[in-house]
Amino acid sequence: MAVSEAEKAATVSKIMMEPKLMEKESSRFIEGIADNTKTFFGDKVPNMVLDQRLLGNFLLNMSSQVHG
Repeated sequence: MAVSEAEKAATVSKIMMEPKLMEKESSRFIEGIADNTKTFFGDKVPNMVLDQRLLGNFLLNMSSQVHG
């Protein structure tokens, strides 16, 4: 009988702690993203984005030529 009570208590504790653990993990995830975010300013930003897209398209074309 004591084992059953202990199992019930453990289950209740687990249920009560899960939201707290999930909240803690979520905050770590958000902090990780915030730490790795870069902000760029200036008039060259649109060119940087365009250059990345052109590079991506070029690499996709090269990959399809090699594997195709």
